[in-house]
Amino acid sequence: LNDEAYAAGRRAMELAPGDVGALWLAARSANAARAFQSESAILEQLVSLSEARGADAGFYQLYIGKSYARQGLSRPALRALEKAAAAPGLSAEQRNELEREIADIRANPAAL
Repeated sequence: LNDEAYAAGRRAMELAPGDVGALWLAARSANAARAFQSESAILEQLVSLSEARGADAGFYQLYIGKSYARQGLSRPALRALEKAAAAPGLSAEQRNELEREIADIRANPAAL
């Protein structure tokens, strides 16, 4: 089921390039399918699009940091998570999650 959702998310992204909703759907379905390299690449597109439009990319930075961490990429993960921490648009729940992620990576970066 996750693989089917991932394929559908990829197809939506292809049909609507540059559409934030389609990209987000593709990123979340990639996550569910554990296709973390694909997920981080899609999230990078979302960050670029957001920044190009002058929008806050902190929300996407949070998720890209988590994706990098799942791939064992602690330095890029910390960079993304620190950018997310500097963003004003995160909820209290997202900020708590972010602080836990940063603490986990700093405590044992080799374990990821």
